[in-house]
Amino acid sequence: MKLDGLYDSIGGANFGIVKEFYANKVPEFQYDGEYTIKIRGKRFKFCVEIINDELGFRIESHAQFEAFMKRPAYQAIPELLCGPNSLAAWNKDRDDCHSTMTRSNLKLPTKVLLRFINKKILPSGNNSTMSHLRVCLIYAMMTQMLLNMGKIIIATMAREDG
Repeated sequence: MKLDGLYDSIGGANFGIVKEFYANKVPEFQYDGEYTIKIRGKRFKFCVEIINDELGFRIESHAQFEAFMKRPAYQAIPELLCGPNSLAAWNKDRDDCHSTMTRSNLKLPTKVLLRFINKKILPSGNNSTMSHLRVCLIYAMMTQMLLNMGKIIIATMAREDG
């Protein structure tokens, strides 16, 4: 899948701290703010740059991924994630917008990436469907799209407060 560049320095990262960010987050997160949060009895400052540094991700431009999130390649995504002859399709919400995709249709490499994302980056216990963000994130990773993982984590935390 050619993902080696994205994960070059992850070896020594402490992914358990991501769960503590979510558990102890401050109210009213903002996308590009700097925060102090209590983790394991100590106070730490963190922001997008600190999250990327601690998790071993490179700080990349995020513009390409943000544009993709607004107008994803809705037909190309199921083909890449599930295979060319798959019956996989987007599930739509009541406003007829693409919202989720069923996990059971995924190819094995896609399932591995989803498990990595759900366990290590954006903790989730949902194993049956993937959110719009997770689908687009997996597609972006598989196509080597530049993205800023720290911004994705902070934006997810901010959305959960809203």
